[in-house]
Amino acid sequence: MRRFALALLFACSSPSATIQVTYGGEPTDPDVSTATLAAVDQTGNSTTLGGPAAASGTLDLGDSSSTLVASLQLTGNDASGNAVVFGTTPFVELGALDGATLPLFVQRKGELARMPGETTDDRSAPLLAVTGRGIYYAGGSLSGASGPLDVGGYDLLGLEAFGTTCEVNLNATSFALIQLTQENENGDLGYAALVDDAGYLAVGLPSCGGGADTPTKELPTGLLSWADVSRAPTVMGDDGAAYIVGPSKTDAPSSSILVVSPKAESVSVISTTSRQGAASAWAPGRGIFLYGGGGGATLITAAGAATDSPYPVEPAQGLAAVAFDATKTMLVAGGAAAPVTIDLSCGAGCAPTPFGQAPAVALQSPSLFALGHGAFLLVGDDSSGSTHVFRLDGGPESPPEIPLKIPRQGARAVQTPTGAIVIVGGGSATPESYVE
Repeated sequence: MRRFALALLFACSSPSATIQVTYGGEPTDPDVSTATLAAVDQTGNSTTLGGPAAASGTLDLGDSSSTLVASLQLTGNDASGNAVVFGTTPFVELGALDGATLPLFVQRKGELARMPGETTDDRSAPLLAVTGRGIYYAGGSLSGASGPLDVGGYDLLGLEAFGTTCEVNLNATSFALIQLTQENENGDLGYAALVDDAGYLAVGLPSCGGGADTPTKELPTGLLSWADVSRAPTVMGDDGAAYIVGPSKTDAPSSSILVVSPKAESVSVISTTSRQGAASAWAPGRGIFLYGGGGGATLITAAGAATDSPYPVEPAQGLAAVAFDATKTMLVAGGAAAPVTIDLSCGAGCAPTPFGQAPAVALQSPSLFALGHGAFLLVGDDSSGSTHVFRLDGGPESPPEIPLKIPRQGARAVQTPTGAIVIVGGGSATPESYVE
């Protein structure tokens, strides 16, 4: 596929922008003969901006397009019309692109691909969070580093590391990122919440305000120790809050869930039944889903009300979970066992339903992502720490492994708002992306 630029023209006031296609660290793709560019808004509505015959040149977006908030998405098709490559930008107000040259990363569908640019370091086991604009990382371990590791980020719009990192006085073992509904007095659009065994620190982004402060040791009501939520994963709710889920810690039992509110620096605690290493995820419209770690299937609302589904107690620890659908079913995977689905509407005699076969490698520290169309991506480390990626679709065969372009030890993954799964760290500063 040739490299090309697309100039976007808004008919009303005639601002324009240029899209520069990039393939990152991958070669160009000779299989692609035509391309289609579309603007997809945040509700999923798609407007074609240029058809297969308009792979380059100037595209008229119409009178109202300059105010549209959308992701620009480029699909490349082979000679038979099959979509073989895909690229997408973050959601952005198109009119704000006037005069800009916007890079658009395009990659082969169904494969991992090296992205343009680099993160600020190659730390292992980074804690990841994502906004509409970027991927942020904290904590983890870095060879030769002394003291707490900075909070840094990769710009999904500019396809490079953000220009600054935030020095912090705490080496995070748990991490959440909250987007604010409006800028605060420091011009921040969000803040990072960092936890270790001894305290809590809120850092404004992008100002880094508070990063140099001494972490607070004062405990919110209901929390006996910061260690009860330190090293716990974070579940993002559809209510804008982040939930640092103590019962999912694998190092010790916990009954505490730290709730980080969109109101800056506001935290509270949900107390629940103690578990260790439970799989956790957000169940759409329902709340926090817990499974395993010495318990069955449990839902916990944002208000803290818990409901147990009649599933047997599952002792397995360190599994991953994700919503299987938008209504009532969750998927759990990781370790050496086959993935299973959990039907939250089950009322009696409930049992997990197998979803295909177990991957060839038992995965530790797993994460699980929905790809759509009944497929999922499972990312984790083997017993030696090497990172692996598998695609799950419930089929009768062993799930296929998706080869990493760069071997990694202790890499971690996160899903962007446009659906791409990005793998970060683990000995390389070059992120890798997967699109279905």
